[in-house]
Amino acid sequence: MEDASGSEIDLGKYCPLTMSSQLMSRRWTFEIIRELLCESSRFNSIARGLPGISRSLLSTRLTQLEQAGVLTHLSSGVYRLTDAGVALGPIVRGLAEWGEHWLIPEAELVGAKIDFVMWDVRQHAKRIDEMSGRIVICFEFAGVPVEKSKHWLVFDDQGTDLCYIDPGFDIDLYVESKFSDFASVWNGNTTLAKAIADDLITLHGDRGLTLSVEKWLSIPKREPC
Repeated sequence: MEDASGSEIDLGKYCPLTMSSQLMSRRWTFEIIRELLCESSRFNSIARGLPGISRSLLSTRLTQLEQAGVLTHLSSGVYRLTDAGVALGPIVRGLAEWGEHWLIPEAELVGAKIDFVMWDVRQHAKRIDEMSGRIVICFEFAGVPVEKSKHWLVFDDQGTDLCYIDPGFDIDLYVESKFSDFASVWNGNTTLAKAIADDLITLHGDRGLTLSVEKWLSIPKREPC
């Protein structure tokens, strides 16, 4: 196509798909948006969810997304998705589902699911009044690669953290199950109470933590999937 002067116009430069892909194809962009969709709202919490990214690159990507109108950076230090950013939610989830179906070998898929579920656990679990001092919960999953079988949820005065290697603290409570059974509870396909009653999930350790598991685990309400 030519403009009024007779010069060729590259329609690709003005194509919405091209413009969108130029922004979204930058490394870590989708993952950053995923963290914001999962309610990580501060720089450090976003960084913890993306252990492979440097802090300088994360800062750059956040600035680029802010300039593009995908997020806002409030004076309190909190990052929030704009309406444009929230609208990317179905796209991010759809891309993840496409990759799960078409790209990822089964062994890698299991590991990816464990990482996702446990990070979601870290996002929703909350320190409750009954807790004092440092509290460490060890999740042990059967039937998964050994390097993915244990995770440590740590509550302390600094907040809640998730460890993928043994932090070396005394364990207050063990949560043991097949990962598929725990994921079924977390995804809303069955209740935690029923899974415990059926011995699909077992709890060993502090009685107070055992009795209050529904409160501190704080499983999000969602439709079964």
